[in-house]
Amino acid sequence: MSPHPPMEKVIIIGSGPVKIGQTGAFDDAACRACEVFRSAGLQTVMIHCDPSALAADMETADRTYMVPLTLQSLTEIILREKPDALLPTVGGPTAMRLANACNRSGLLKDNGIGLLGATDRSLALIDNPSAFFDVVNNLGLASPDGQSSDRVSDAAAIAEAIGYPVFVRAANPAGELRQGIAYNVEELRLLASGGRLPSEKLGGLRIEQALSGYREVEVELLRDADNRVQVVGMAENMDPVGIHSGDSAAVIPPVTIGEETRRQIEAAACKLAGQIRMIGAFNVKFAVGTAADQVLVLAVNPWFSRMSAFCAKAFDIDLATIHARLSLGTGLDDVLATEGSPTAGIRAGSTIAVRLPRWEFERFAGETARLDACMKSTGEVMGLGRSLLEALQKAVRCRSPRHPLVGLRPELSPLSVDDLMRRLVLPSPARLCMMHQALKKGAGPEAVAAVTGVHIHWIHQLADLAVLETKLADLAGNPPPAALIDQAVAAGFSESGLAPLLNIPPDAANRLLSDAGINIRPRRSVDRGPSRIWFNTRAG
Repeated sequence: MSPHPPMEKVIIIGSGPVKIGQTGAFDDAACRACEVFRSAGLQTVMIHCDPSALAADMETADRTYMVPLTLQSLTEIILREKPDALLPTVGGPTAMRLANACNRSGLLKDNGIGLLGATDRSLALIDNPSAFFDVVNNLGLASPDGQSSDRVSDAAAIAEAIGYPVFVRAANPAGELRQGIAYNVEELRLLASGGRLPSEKLGGLRIEQALSGYREVEVELLRDADNRVQVVGMAENMDPVGIHSGDSAAVIPPVTIGEETRRQIEAAACKLAGQIRMIGAFNVKFAVGTAADQVLVLAVNPWFSRMSAFCAKAFDIDLATIHARLSLGTGLDDVLATEGSPTAGIRAGSTIAVRLPRWEFERFAGETARLDACMKSTGEVMGLGRSLLEALQKAVRCRSPRHPLVGLRPELSPLSVDDLMRRLVLPSPARLCMMHQALKKGAGPEAVAAVTGVHIHWIHQLADLAVLETKLADLAGNPPPAALIDQAVAAGFSESGLAPLLNIPPDAANRLLSDAGINIRPRRSVDRGPSRIWFNTRAG
């Protein structure tokens, strides 16, 4: 373990108000950091501006400041509290930007304040795509073809040279990064200006090739102060690159990535971790080509993130506590020896974890329900199973108990195959249901894959589900054979899903399962100690 300077007081920067497109994982991580630091004998000072956050509770930290998360507020608190260190990595991009501004001002250096979790190098890469891709290229890793500019006219010329559509990353003067796909120069100008009055000179712009049809993969990593790195897990998104990972279904472990490509991705992620010098939990995003499995580095989130929370639940490990302990300087081996390591079943592929996002567009009248590079989900759910379909169906029931089947949406039933295929052109929250309905009504898997950009493996899985549902529906009013019931349960159907297909009450569906010797009931995920409850089918 690397020696850490003695400390007495630490300031923790919260994530600010919870808003659409922001994960709740930040709040949990900040609370766990307070617990770890206080148990280590440190005084904790929480800076937050959201009274509804658990991290802002007066009992979470020794002292809590409810102030705007600005450089002025942070400066005043630092001069008053005189902390030994600052922890920004549990507050997401808001806290990291604030820490970066504080670091650039010289306040930390002038007052002898250290950084926990983050480093000067990792802070310098926040919302600076050009600097990040310079690091990537210097390591010999592949990245999307692109160029940087600070003028709209130059950006338009770059886009013309690359060829539309292009992917745009734009940093506004406040530091926040905007990104999205532009199909013409008007959309490029809109992304570059953020909808404000057009200006010729803007913040940093990076124009890249749009990776249409590429799969997006995220790798969660742990790194300690001695540069020991361990891969926690790898998730593959259902939707292609261009749709925010927080708005896409995701699966651990990946289902379309070969073992050789996985090793290549893990090696690139570990190599990048050593250069970014982030300490704790963080993740790196990659794009994987469909033909030759070309691997490109897309981005890095140098903080405890949504992916961290997904891995924590999928692997049943306390990543937030591990992150906090690593940021204090504890060695990776020591932390994993006491906190546990990723579950073998997930890593071996015998257990599948599926994450589904949840949206609430109905609360915002006039808002277009369209998915793009800007995250719009307000939450997420997870399902575990022995197969992709089982885990997916559990997540569907968890996300919407009133709709226990993937395609059980009354508003989609009257639509023809052609109508569904036209609607699938523009990504929307109903995309998963529409793909299932289109397949059920006779659309070819290859046609659905071509329209959506979703890998054919996912489409075939949904097609198998549609075939199974049709077999069950054809037996409505008649007792299905035991073999078919067994197949349905293995695919993740519960009594609430079987009832509408067989046109029988839920109680009758439950008796049908009991007669077949199948018991679906909640059980603990571990035998002893605190445990979450998983709702398991027999196959799970």
